[in-house]
Amino acid sequence: MALSDATRDLTDIVAAVRRPQAWRYNRGEGALVAVVESEGDHADMVQSILAAGAPGCRIVRMAPPPHPHPHADSTVLAAEATLAVLEQLAALAREQGQLVIANLSWEVSLDDLALPCSNQVASLVRQLSQEGLVLTCWAAGNSGPAPSSTALAGFCCTNSTPWSVSVGALDRRGRPQPYSSALGRCSPLHPTVSAPTYGMVPYGGAYQDMGETGGYTSACVPLVSAALAIMMTQWPGWRCQDYRAALRASAKPVGLPRPLTHPAAGWGLLQADRAVAAVPLARAHPSWLLEGLVLAPLSGVGPPAR
Repeated sequence: MALSDATRDLTDIVAAVRRPQAWRYNRGEGALVAVVESEGDHADMVQSILAAGAPGCRIVRMAPPPHPHPHADSTVLAAEATLAVLEQLAALAREQGQLVIANLSWEVSLDDLALPCSNQVASLVRQLSQEGLVLTCWAAGNSGPAPSSTALAGFCCTNSTPWSVSVGALDRRGRPQPYSSALGRCSPLHPTVSAPTYGMVPYGGAYQDMGETGGYTSACVPLVSAALAIMMTQWPGWRCQDYRAALRASAKPVGLPRPLTHPAAGWGLLQADRAVAAVPLARAHPSWLLEGLVLAPLSGVGPPAR
């Protein structure tokens, strides 16, 4: 197979989220992205997609601690391991003196995290975001929008907190993939935005044809992480809340008119260049007001001042 044939799908996907147009601003040179994965080939896939979207960003690979339950699925981490990873990310941010974009595609086991949304994981995600240390960017999950999905069953304690970015999956026609998780118990804004995945996916040092399903929601996260890298390079020092609102404000609606959001696609298809342009205007977006005036006070932190 010719390289041009193998990379065609990835090129089309990058174009669908308007990444080439975003490069007129920068290529993410000022951003630091931590890729946190539990499998080597999986991490290679994420890093390849991330590099295709923001080739100038610095990428740090981080391996989470071993799962304390040896018989659990290899992609599932306990709450204790998640806390350890978040603390490692915070230490990296302090060491480097800049905000870290955390690209996370693994899950917390519900058996290990049968707790309400005020648990330690959600609290630390919120704290790191509000301190401007770490902006977590999670895969929405691959359990589908049915009530039995992990997102609806309580997975909100990580990837659908209001203080993180969650990413859903679309097919090549711009429709939500049937496996992409939706909604969230502690934040109705889940997923935040969506990105396409289908066909050829970089995997294990080569390319693997994964058909219409693509690389699942894990393959969508680095597209959004790359957009955030460009946004943060163009607008350094802004609040994580501003970047999240800019993603929502600039997304292309999927199936429903504004101001409604699609349960499985969030605010819509990522539009990288428009997200960059939206950062200075993000505080006028309803979701910014929701975070700053409703969710933050409920957490004990008042609306931010700038």
